Amino acid sequence: MRLARDTAGDDFTIDFATGRQIGMPVLVLRAPAVRPSNPLPVLSRRERQIAALIAHGARNKDIAAKLGISLATVKDHIHNALTKTGFATRAQLAAAICTSTG
Repeated sequence: MRLARDTAGDDFTIDFATGRQIGMPVLVLRAPAVRPSNPLPVLSRRERQIAALIAHGARNKDIAAKLGISLATVKDHIHNALTKTGFATRAQLAAAICTSTG
């Protein structure tokens, strides 16, 4: 575990089930999330548009009404934008959009 901690910090878990099966501890290292320094290029035009509206404080239903799309479509675009950028929350996405657009 010391080697894992020295290598991965706290980004590892112990797989007890597999360890019991093979008779030795199994450490699973988690790769750090790679986030683009500028998330705009990886987002579609609509995803950037929705992210900008989020950055201005718009709620999902407000975004849907403004863009004339369904609430489900807004949620899909947000999910896709978070997946593409590696961000966990819409607040992180909004902050990155604000930072990248000045």
